[in-house]
Amino acid sequence: MLADGQRMRAAVVAVILAGCTVGDDPIEVSVDEPFPAELAAGDVIRAGDVAVEVPAAGETVTITVDDEHGDSFELAIANAHDGIVTIVTTAPDDEPLVIAAGSPAPCQDGAFKLAGHRWTTEYRWKFQAGSTPGANSRDNVETGLVRAANAITGSRNSCGFADLVSATHQYLGRTTSAPNIKGGTTSVSCGARDSVNTVGFGALPSTYLGVACSWSDGNGVALEGDVKLSTRHAWYALGVPSGCTKRFGIQPVGAHEFGHIFGLGHVSESNHPNLTMSTATAPCTNAGLSLGLGDVRALRQLY
Repeated sequence: MLADGQRMRAAVVAVILAGCTVGDDPIEVSVDEPFPAELAAGDVIRAGDVAVEVPAAGETVTITVDDEHGDSFELAIANAHDGIVTIVTTAPDDEPLVIAAGSPAPCQDGAFKLAGHRWTTEYRWKFQAGSTPGANSRDNVETGLVRAANAITGSRNSCGFADLVSATHQYLGRTTSAPNIKGGTTSVSCGARDSVNTVGFGALPSTYLGVACSWSDGNGVALEGDVKLSTRHAWYALGVPSGCTKRFGIQPVGAHEFGHIFGLGHVSESNHPNLTMSTATAPCTNAGLSLGLGDVRALRQLY
């Protein structure tokens, strides 16, 4: 048994250690609350089941969630050089350039929205092949993802628009590291930037199809971009399989998520359903792999 003096010293040490532990815990606040002045890098800002870690001073982090039903959510948090943390409000949709009335065809719908960042260097990324769902071929999924990235940097379209986009990407191969997107079946968040661009699969809340996390500096220059696709959904990698039901294409969904990484925001499904960056990606179709007028216009504005 400890003597009284030893018990007192042990209690003091325990209090000190407990204080250090509490002091080291990150602050977590809701977007609906006033941000405390002491909010800093590593703290967490949450909006329901979506969250981000506050980035380093002078950086912005954006999480974009795509839902199987066409719902979407975006949260962007900036940490200024002076340490003031704020929610970033995005600009309204670009004035639509529509050549036809009604629900325009992709080659006639010029609407787009920008996310606020762009790459000034080549986007170099890896694929966490080991995260591929067991029902899919890793090789085919890898091929589908590369094609999806090519669709963005090459402004792939069936409208006859020339590729005037200067953005580039380089696939660096497979990795065992996961995308820097935390969480599971009940929540999802962008973690702290790790300077590695990774695409992979993992558990996401039930209806979430894909999540993109992008980090940029105070001038809107992209620093990192990760993508996580849901393991709770059924996928096909290349061609639409015969008798397809409720399966999503790696290529169209991948093109949409890479669009976010390269600085493209969402346009509404109700008004612009045929654009790659519409909030909804339908199952059993690869249509989204081919960009529409608005998607191309957005890329040309950025690159």
